[in-house]
Amino acid sequence: MFRYLALFIPLSISLSPGVFGQNHKSKGIVKAPVILQKSHKPDTASHVIKPGIPAGNEKHFQEVQSRLTKLLAEKKFSLFATQMRNALHQFPGNKKLLELKKQFVIQDYQSSVLHQVRLPDEKYFEKKPSPSSCQPGIVNALGHQYVLGRINYVRRLAGLYDSCVFDPALNRRCQMASLMIDANGKLDHAPKSNWKCYTKEGASVSANSNLSMGYNFADAVMGQMEDDGSGNAACGHRRWILNPYNNVFGHGSTFNAMTLSVFGAGDPKLVKKTGFVDTQFICWPSADFFPIDLVPERWSFSLANADFSQAKVTVMLNGKPLKVKIEPMKVGYAVNTLVWTVAEVIQANQAYSVSISRVKVISGWGRNASGNMRTYSYQVIPLQIK
Repeated sequence: MFRYLALFIPLSISLSPGVFGQNHKSKGIVKAPVILQKSHKPDTASHVIKPGIPAGNEKHFQEVQSRLTKLLAEKKFSLFATQMRNALHQFPGNKKLLELKKQFVIQDYQSSVLHQVRLPDEKYFEKKPSPSSCQPGIVNALGHQYVLGRINYVRRLAGLYDSCVFDPALNRRCQMASLMIDANGKLDHAPKSNWKCYTKEGASVSANSNLSMGYNFADAVMGQMEDDGSGNAACGHRRWILNPYNNVFGHGSTFNAMTLSVFGAGDPKLVKKTGFVDTQFICWPSADFFPIDLVPERWSFSLANADFSQAKVTVMLNGKPLKVKIEPMKVGYAVNTLVWTVAEVIQANQAYSVSISRVKVISGWGRNASGNMRTYSYQVIPLQIK
């Protein structure tokens, strides 16, 4: 299996407008709403708030700090992440909270990625797949949990809902799709009926999925999050995994392929509200502290109802701007996203200040739509974690 030679094909299919708020269908591509009114005056205020503890809140802060310290000691990473987001909203920029967050990023990465034992592929199958005889095989509970745990980890690191689940019906279809990829040695979101090992179930789920060849299981998840290589400038795979409105996925892996269904749960009872607020942005690398081993070549910033056509990205290191290149923008992959590359080699334990200006945030719909220019700022501090 070629673990480091993965090929991905980005999705380009239409989605229900109800799923992603104020987007709508148009010839198979999800597009942002049309702006019919002039923008408001630009909002030049940065979204970085000065640190501190409001007067009279010292006791409450101590309680919050104590609770977070306890959760971290107990390695309850999911609950810690949720409560830390709330704490930093109450006490933005507080150094003690940020130190706790730093320790959380270190410990979660060590536990969920770095020190996690990667078993031989055979250990993740209840029944081994066989492309030569068109047997899809069956991934066991351990294999599915290995992948789901990694999905929830990257979402947690990005500040998103991290209690996602797999739909068993989608898992079966994804397994058939992965078999077709493995048997034919190629990727296609619309495989033809003359493909080896073709099934209607596998073909149908391929249209709704991230597809990988050469990677499988959690390795494929991390490859899709990296989203490097030609054809992936929009970081579509990453955007689907970090889709803040979704909590249901499907997974199937063979020895040489992986299919990850990223929307369209077969069982509606599995769908949960994720608590995501449209004004919250999603960035990768995520803000504050981030494992340097996961820093991708392409950085991304996602925001619901945002128009990035006039956006400008500035990345500063030690007060000096770094050379950045904005990738061509594409909609239709979950939340609207701006993608760029940084020319410099990223260094550990350095604070990279990111500022994204001239972001037009859309409010309203149709003739009542309007846009307000805003600037978003945050820091990324890559950590060398052992």
